[in-house]
Amino acid sequence: MYSILLYIHSYLRWAVLILGLYLIVRSFLNLRTDSNSVDMPKWLRQFVILFDVQVIVGVLLYAAFSPVVHQAMQNFGQAMKTTALRFWAVEHPTVMLLSLILTHVANFKVKRAGDPRASNRAVLIYLGIAVLLMLVMTPWPFGQTHRPLFRF
Repeated sequence: MYSILLYIHSYLRWAVLILGLYLIVRSFLNLRTDSNSVDMPKWLRQFVILFDVQVIVGVLLYAAFSPVVHQAMQNFGQAMKTTALRFWAVEHPTVMLLSLILTHVANFKVKRAGDPRASNRAVLIYLGIAVLLMLVMTPWPFGQTHRPLFRF
């Protein structure tokens, strides 16, 4: 089960990041050109659903299946002194949950916005910060956590 969830979590990250970056670029261009595009809520809703699924899979990995997290929880004090264990036990889940909160705030702001300009501004600000945090906390192969770009 661990391998299946890890594959799902690994590949969903690409969909989340690509759609998130698309929404940020699109909201920036809409603001720059004073476009009155009104389909931002639809795309943002799809992003929120996708990211929610990604987080649910991540929580399952964290809470039940990850041997790395299990190892960290055996001796939490020692794990905090080890970069990789601290990343998986504390840093990655905490920052990703913060990203999820910002994503839902963006969705809330877009729903409450009175005009497309306010919607685009909310997406640019809140989703921009959320996606930036995601990019920083994604375990890239060139980082200290050494995870592959694609799992085969």
